[in-house]
Amino acid sequence: MAVSPFRKDSLFNLKIMQALLLCILCTFYAQASDVIRFNFGQNKDGNNWQITNDGVMGGLSIGKTRFKENSILFTGTVSLENNGGFTSFRTPFQAFDLTKVQKVEIRYRSKGQDMGIMLENSRQFFRPYFKYDLVQTDNEWTTVMIDISEFKPYVLGRKGNQKIASDFLSSVLRIGLITSSKAEGPFSFEIDYLSFQ
Repeated sequence: MAVSPFRKDSLFNLKIMQALLLCILCTFYAQASDVIRFNFGQNKDGNNWQITNDGVMGGLSIGKTRFKENSILFTGTVSLENNGGFTSFRTPFQAFDLTKVQKVEIRYRSKGQDMGIMLENSRQFFRPYFKYDLVQTDNEWTTVMIDISEFKPYVLGRKGNQKIASDFLSSVLRIGLITSSKAEGPFSFEIDYLSFQ
């Protein structure tokens, strides 16, 4: 039995539409997979993150975390004794390719200390890292969208001038949150999510 030309055209158009839909879905999936999102509230991400204090250099600062219903709470006390001055909350060392990242978004509230989002590409603490400072919010929730180019280089707490380069972004080994005020006293930093997109 011969298939009519009209039916042949309909089948051809259907296959074209299916192929286009598949392409759209693949593109969407690829774009979505480029997003790195830590959802501390809804998904309770952060179970494998680690506290790193200034004790690695002889300092006495302390920090700890606990999950709340819709967030994670990072609290502690910064001490400047023994060349100290920071505490931090970081991912384990692993490979992060952030070359396609243009924006970083975080929803948080804080008091007592300014905080920073930090990116490291070395296991050695004296090597340069990049950081963006987040001002304390008097414990009011805020959402901040940051251009990745706004991250600044630091070496042992000293700020530099270089721009973040693609070779650094392609080789990030650890992402973290760190106290930035370099002042003594307690702090509270509560995070809903942190997203690289």
